[in-house]
Amino acid sequence: MVAHVVLSQLLRFLVRGNTSLAAELFAVPNAPIAPDVGFRLLRARYFLFWLSGPEEMSSQPLLDRVIFFLTRISGFGMPLFMLSFFAAMFYFAS
Repeated sequence: MVAHVVLSQLLRFLVRGNTSLAAELFAVPNAPIAPDVGFRLLRARYFLFWLSGPEEMSSQPLLDRVIFFLTRISGFGMPLFMLSFFAAMFYFAS
């Protein structure tokens, strides 16, 4: 979970100059009432590998694309690891 948060912040820092790409990658659910401060996480639709990333990402430097890929992997794995942790706790508790 920490890896996903850190990678999301690193990716946000790397694409901060391209505001249209940053707006597409990161969700801002409360944009009308709150400024864009704090941390933002990658949109959940990019966790699904059968959905492609944004077209603008292909024109980014290699480091940005690698961080985007790692963020996608950590975002996909985080719910799976949490569910497996809870399942293991129920299994060992019984």
